[in-house]
Amino acid sequence: MSDSEIIEAIATKVMGWTRSKPSGISWILPNGKVGRATEFPFPWNPLTNPADCKQVREKLAERAESIVIEWNNSAQSWSCQMWPTEESNLSFYHEARDAERAVALCALKSVGVEP
Repeated sequence: MSDSEIIEAIATKVMGWTRSKPSGISWILPNGKVGRATEFPFPWNPLTNPADCKQVREKLAERAESIVIEWNNSAQSWSCQMWPTEESNLSFYHEARDAERAVALCALKSVGVEP
């Protein structure tokens, strides 16, 4: 998947947003507000922007028992792991060169999308 496809998938499948038009640059948020090109959330990029990634972390926290984000010095990479419930053996994990990308791609996996 390209970065733009990943961002689109995170916005629609993780965040629950929709496009204002099929080719639109605006997002319709779950509360019905519309983000325009000069307003939040465009250009929205949780792969590189810490503030945008925080929104994804907060969305994950709504449905997770536990989320761990950590740096692995020997691998020189960040990882994100999420457990939906304490009782579940199921977890979602992704490792990437930066923390934002690890969180974003872990979030995609948690909704059944393999990046």
